[in-house]
Amino acid sequence: QANTASNPAPPTGNGRIKDGLVGEWWFDEGSGSSVLDRSFATTTTDLTLSGDYVWKTDASLSDRKYLSMSATTAAGYNLNPIEIDAIGNGSSFSIEAWVKPTDANGANPGPGRILSLSKAQDGATATQSFMLGHGTWSSAGYNASNYHFRVRAGDVNDDEIVSHFTGDGTALAQLQHIVTTVSHDGSSTLTVKTYVDGDLKVTTEQPDISLPAFGAWNSSYTLKVGYDSGLSRVFDGDLYLIAVYNKALTLAEINQN
Repeated sequence: QANTASNPAPPTGNGRIKDGLVGEWWFDEGSGSSVLDRSFATTTTDLTLSGDYVWKTDASLSDRKYLSMSATTAAGYNLNPIEIDAIGNGSSFSIEAWVKPTDANGANPGPGRILSLSKAQDGATATQSFMLGHGTWSSAGYNASNYHFRVRAGDVNDDEIVSHFTGDGTALAQLQHIVTTVSHDGSSTLTVKTYVDGDLKVTTEQPDISLPAFGAWNSSYTLKVGYDSGLSRVFDGDLYLIAVYNKALTLAEINQN
């Protein structure tokens, strides 16, 4: 199946961007409690699943397997810690996800976590390094049918949370390709961009961010799929692929993926 903005499709073979890849999980095992890291990076991180999850088959994608989860249960989808130095010690990174929300509106309170790097047993914003989620919280002033990204930027003595939404109606109850790129200009500005199905939906430029760009990240935090620490903010939907890069992907690379 061709991968275009109007007809997106997750990978079923070769052709994906490998340069800068530090973690890649296809969720196509179809059984068991492990999801293999396909990145072949120096330090690979296979995921260990827990909670109430179901393996399913997508007949429209040549019977590709995927992982389905539900926000109606207090279930978590935990994984082993990733080697974050590959991105945390740099000045740019990208988060990529192929997901299918059960409903366009995410769980409330939300956002339902697609991918987060945060403190164990504490899902507060103040203890997150980054978070990609679906939906919002009741007081945010946004419709829940959007995607939300946060990143902690700056050094440990002068850091802040940079946050943005993709906009009302950008999340749909269908398979979507979400990519967020984060890059520092080497001087003082951090730029965060989020794309949905190859279309740039929101750009945030945050001034006065000192180097190291991610110096405030805590090396004890762990990467989690589908929920945040304490088994809260569970993503309600299906996972087809998640990837982490230690660079900001270009639009051409995003469309290739």
